[in-house]
Amino acid sequence: MQPPGGGTGSVAAAQAAAAAQPAAAHPAAAQPAAAASSAGQHVRLLSWNVNGLRAALKRLNVTISQFLEGLGAADIICLQETKLRRCDIDRELAVVEGWDSFFCCDTSRATGYSGTATYVRSGVALPFAAEEGFTGCAPLAAGNGGAAAAAGLCTHPALVGQFEAEELAEMDAEGRVLVTDHGCFVLFNLYGPAITNADTAEDRSEFKMRFYRALELRWRHLLRQGRAVVAVGDFNISAAPVSSHLPV
Repeated sequence: MQPPGGGTGSVAAAQAAAAAQPAAAHPAAAQPAAAASSAGQHVRLLSWNVNGLRAALKRLNVTISQFLEGLGAADIICLQETKLRRCDIDRELAVVEGWDSFFCCDTSRATGYSGTATYVRSGVALPFAAEEGFTGCAPLAAGNGGAAAAAGLCTHPALVGQFEAEELAEMDAEGRVLVTDHGCFVLFNLYGPAITNADTAEDRSEFKMRFYRALELRWRHLLRQGRAVVAVGDFNISAAPVSSHLPV
C-alpha cells in the first residue's frame, strides 16, 4: 500500500470480522471533533493517550469492541502511547467488528513503549493509503525496509537532502506517527517525543526539535499539493515554560 504523499512505508492493518460485543460505557478522554469528508458528511475524530492500550482495557474491564463503541459517535479513534510491540497485536486487538485497525509500533526497544493506533469505523472515511511512520524510512513489510532506508532509497521527497537517512529512521523507530490518507484529508496520529530525564534532556530536546521540523516539512509538502492535513494526538508540547519542570 502506497503511503500518502508519495513515500514508501507499511502499516499493520486488519479487516473487521470478529463477533460484536455489547458496548460498555466508560469515560472518554475528549469529545470527538468533526471534519468534512469528500462525500459531504461530517467525520468525527477522537484522540486519546491511553498510556498502555491493554492496561486501559484491563482497568476499564472491557473488550476492545466495548472500548471503541463506548467512546460514542466517533468515526475515527486515534490512540497514543499504546505500548504495543508488533508481536502484541493479536486478533483480539486487530480484528474488531465494525472497525478497521492500523498500528504503528516502537521497534527500538524489546519492551512495549510509545506506539500509536488508529481505528476507523467501517464504511466511514476508510483510508485508501496508510503509512507506518512519516519519513518513508520505516521497515517495509517485505523485510527490506531497513536496507532501503540505510541506502536512502525510500526517504519521503519532502525530506530528501534535509536529514540523514539514519536520523529519519530513528524518528520512525519509536512508533510515534501513524498516517492515514482518507482522500479528503490526510490524518496524522501523533505521539510526540517527551523530555522526561534531566540527564538526557539536551540530546532529547535536539531530537524533539528535529522530529517536529521533519514533520513540518512533510505537512508543508502535502499542503503545497492542495491536500488538507489533520494532526491529532499527544504532542508533548507545553504552552509555556511554567507548564513543565523540564525543558520543553
